[in-house]
Amino acid sequence: MEVVVKRPAGTRVIAILVALTLVGCTPSEAAPVPSTSASMQAHIFLTVPGDGPFASADRGTSRQAVQAPMPPMTCAPGSIVRTVDTGGVKLVAFGFDDGPWPVTTAAIMTALERRGMRATFFMIGAHLTKYPDIGRSVVARGHEVGNHTLSHQYTTKAILKEIVPAASLIAATTGAYPRLFRSPGLSTSSTLQNALAYLSLCNIFMSISTGDAASPRPSAATICARFKSQLHPGAIVLAHDGGGYHESTAAAMSCMLDHATRQGYRVVTISELLGQSVVSGFGRRPPVTRS
Repeated sequence: MEVVVKRPAGTRVIAILVALTLVGCTPSEAAPVPSTSASMQAHIFLTVPGDGPFASADRGTSRQAVQAPMPPMTCAPGSIVRTVDTGGVKLVAFGFDDGPWPVTTAAIMTALERRGMRATFFMIGAHLTKYPDIGRSVVARGHEVGNHTLSHQYTTKAILKEIVPAASLIAATTGAYPRLFRSPGLSTSSTLQNALAYLSLCNIFMSISTGDAASPRPSAATICARFKSQLHPGAIVLAHDGGGYHESTAAAMSCMLDHATRQGYRVVTISELLGQSVVSGFGRRPPVTRS
């Protein structure tokens, strides 16, 4: 498939350069852009810090975001990643959504750290603004941050407006640029995946669902049983540390981590798991279209 980089005229060019800078690359280093409509481009590139509800947090933070390193992803930009082919090596990565959050974020980190393990935390900008110290502690304690947008909306239009500002906010608050993105509710569309390709990002889904956000909340025993039944090499686990209290998830951590260890697995961050893929540029597949 032939791909081209479109260069809209006028102020939009400035917006494109800002978007590229925020993801840590120059125009010459950027991934090729699938041909997209002008309206989609406007949605992607005009989401620079402005006068919205997060403007005060975003304004003046792009310099810090630019300085943060952005190592190249090992998955295909714009792809949906559910699992990683590790060649049979027993690795598993946990991705926690909707934090940072009081009590549960810290409890989950403590369970991991007692076993010398790390995980990835996909943060929502609104929650990070409310609990910045908790967000900073995630990085200070050696864990990885991911981008889960500013306000956890599900439509493509809303998500596109929040990808870059959320990354800037996370970088400015925690000091770590989010290399990973997970769309709210695992929402996707061809437009969203093309936008992520332009930004050299993958959409990190999962192959193990704990179902811990269901109402009523499942018990810790149920969460652990689901994890045990689905565990496989290269698995990505979806669980929650925020968006409400997830005491059962925190309580299930010891059971899940100890089971993984007994089965010979090593728990790593999602970026570390991606780096262990035996397939170069894996994850490339036709994006699922959903309105």
